[in-house]
Amino acid sequence: MTDNDLQAQLQSIERKLDRALNELEFVKHRTATYLGDNVGLTYLVDETPVYVNTDDFGCPANFINGGRYEEEYISILRSFRKPRSVFLDIGANLGVFSLRLAPMLRHGRIFAFEPNPRIHDLFARSSFLGGFDPTIRILPFGASDSEREVSFHVPRDHAGGGAIGSGGASDGDQFTIQVKRLDDWLPQDLRVDIVKIDVEGHELAVLRGMQRILDRSPSVAVLFEKLGTHTGIEADICALLEPMGLKLHLANGTRLEPVTGDSFAGKAGYFLATREDVIHGELERDFVNIFGVDLNLRHGALHADDRYVLDAATVSEGEVFFYGPYWYLARGTYRIELIGELSGQMRLELTERFGFGVQSFLLGNGRTAVDVAVHRDLTKFELVGRSAGSPCALQLERIKLTRLG
Repeated sequence: MTDNDLQAQLQSIERKLDRALNELEFVKHRTATYLGDNVGLTYLVDETPVYVNTDDFGCPANFINGGRYEEEYISILRSFRKPRSVFLDIGANLGVFSLRLAPMLRHGRIFAFEPNPRIHDLFARSSFLGGFDPTIRILPFGASDSEREVSFHVPRDHAGGGAIGSGGASDGDQFTIQVKRLDDWLPQDLRVDIVKIDVEGHELAVLRGMQRILDRSPSVAVLFEKLGTHTGIEADICALLEPMGLKLHLANGTRLEPVTGDSFAGKAGYFLATREDVIHGELERDFVNIFGVDLNLRHGALHADDRYVLDAATVSEGEVFFYGPYWYLARGTYRIELIGELSGQMRLELTERFGFGVQSFLLGNGRTAVDVAVHRDLTKFELVGRSAGSPCALQLERIKLTRLG
């Protein structure tokens, strides 16, 4: 066999393996089990188990058909995440936002609000099965601007469209739920960092009921949905947010577009409200930060401000400094950047599922960032820092992963 023949055979084998992997990915992301009584168990794209109401054509169908749902908004929220962040998931539905962010908030807290009893129960099962109960607290009431009982209408086959009042609809279920002011219910010293509001037209009342929370939370980022244009609530939302320094942006994919009060009424979709010193001018929000507390440390120490510090030392070549965080990383091209100070050299490895190598890089001598192509979703990725055989000192503020495409 000639070298050309051998090369052609290897290329053929590689094509077959690529095809097999693609087909395996399709099957893996569409695994579901019907449990009876219109309840199923399936998996989100990061392999988190989730119970769904199978008679619903909304988000449950997306969960079963690949496990992806509003990925761009999840990316925006996680870009504001810090290890000890408090996340309010208002209008949680089956809890996809909470379930996806929970692995990143093991040191933080999530308060999720879902007043629909059936959906609340399914979400609670998912949280328990995923091991997130220490992080996620699911509340069986809605948020509003006063504490009262209200009529709640859930359209047939679309629990995610549940809204206060009937909306003139005759089909579906109508029942009574309780709503509360979050300013009155949440601890008076609680500061929040991330808020998602999806309440089918009740957004203004929710914001009015949490003004004190927003005012005392300097790093808060609020993602909320506005269902249509010229809804009549736009001026009131601006009047509420502007005195607190919260600026509006339209979420266009993962990019934020600044919105003025005049143009707000003519736009619909998801909007983000935050302060300028929180957004830091970074309008493209498809990134995530990994802090020292998110990592497992073998050498060095974590300081009170969450900086990871490794003093210069000679260790055996290849010895591990840190590893983690075992999160989900979608396929794509990424820039991995060490934010801090690096003296000497170290090896940084991108691996999956507890040590299966993807790529390895040598950092140091002025090089603190690398670009890497990730050809398939990594369900539990980790970054491993190793000795490169020479003394290395590192003061790490964070590792930033930015998706380039």
